Formats: sequence, structure tokens, C-alpha cells
Amino acid sequence: MLMSNSRSTRATVTPLAGAALLLAATMLSSSAAAQGFPRAESRYGVLAGASITSISDLDGDLAGELGTQISSKSRAGAQAAFYARLPLKGALSLQPELHYIQKGGKLEVTSTELGSESGELGVRLGYVEVPVLRRLDIGSGGWRPFLTAGPTFALRTNCKISLGTSDANISTDCDSGDVDEEGGSSSEDPFSKTDVGASAGAGLAGSLMGRSVFVQLRYNQGLTSVANDAPSSMKPKNRGFSLIVGLGF
Repeated sequence: MLMSNSRSTRATVTPLAGAALLLAATMLSSSAAAQGFPRAESRYGVLAGASITSISDLDGDLAGELGTQISSKSRAGAQAAFYARLPLKGALSLQPELHYIQKGGKLEVTSTELGSESGELGVRLGYVEVPVLRRLDIGSGGWRPFLTAGPTFALRTNCKISLGTSDANISTDCDSGDVDEEGGSSSEDPFSKTDVGASAGAGLAGSLMGRSVFVQLRYNQGLTSVANDAPSSMKPKNRGFSLIVGLGF
């Protein structure tokens, strides 16, 4: 049991350590590339926003089974972050960020064998996420468009599963365990502790009251499955859109 826990800990830490090393390397390389640019071109700030997210492929093997109809639905979340904008060359810069972000999704389940009885299964995931983005500013006007793209690395900090029907509403933490069919306790966590994805977005940046500000729409797509144990034909992944506002110092 101790060996299993040790292996699980190493599996969780390894992707996060890799992300930290990549972030450190990119920041060091950007610092070297930024030599010759005025120091004032480096920016630091905060951002916040709202997101609409879902989990893909959860209904892939389930629709139609046991007389049920299953449809995937999105859910609303929030995010907040610190960011740094480090010049690379010309209009190109590096923008590493440190987020807390909410993700997840919902499944609406309707049983045609039970008189169209319906229920909703909800998953809410919280992550500390590190996007490492390349940013390209277009033009040099007061307000100018820009593009970002890059990988994201995340460590799950919280996870809740909820089930709502016409008779009851139940909510539990993913790793709190439940009662199995034989009356025993099961503590298996169905969701991965880490996530790797990609982010791409477009926005508008400028100056307001002497501060640099920007507004941006991003699309985020998970590249690894969020499920610990799923059928081989199912690869559920995080995905969603974010609308964010940033303020530089």
C-alpha cells in the first residue's frame, strides 16, 4: 500500500516538475533574448475572467445504453491569475501566467425506461494552472490586436461530483470515497490530479488611465484525459472558452 501511494505521488509530481522546469527555462531564455530592449517593456500584472467549460467524450459510450439518453452540457466558472510579459524580439513576447481556474461539465441523463425520469451529473474541477504563452502584438497604435498560443500545465486542487434528480441532490468530493455494492468503502478517485492542454486566443490591448490593459477571448483544449480509469474508446478532456480582462503594472 505504501509503495502504491509512493508511485501515485511520483506520477502526480512528475508532470508538475516538468512544467516548472519548462517555465524556468523559457523565462531564462526570454530574459537573455530581451537584452537590448528597454526595461520598461517588461510588464507584470493580474487578470480575471469567466469561462464556459465542458468535458468532451463523457457520453461517447453511454448514449443509448440501458434505455438512457445522455447529453453533455457546459458549466460556468471563474479564473484569476498573475502574469508576466517578457520581450523576445520585435512584436513577439513570452507571457507566462499562474492561474487558479475552474473547469468541469455536466451530463443530463434521461431514462426512457422509467417514464422519462431525468437527472443531472455535474463535475466541478479546480486547478492551479501554468500557461506558457507566446504573444504577438499586431500594429503599434494606442489600441492594437494581439494573439497568444502555448501549452498549459495544471495541478488539480479540488474536485466535486454532484447528482441531482427530482427526489434528491447529492454532492461529494472526488476523493472522499463512497459505499460500494457490497457495503464496503471505496476511495478511488475517478479524476486525474494533473492536466496538460493548449491555449489559443485573440484580444485587444491598450492603455487606460496610465495602465496597460487588455481584453481577450481564449479557447483552451485539454490534451490528456481527465479520467483515471475509462474505457479505451473514451478519452474525456477539458475544453472551453474564457473571456478575460488584464491589468498591467
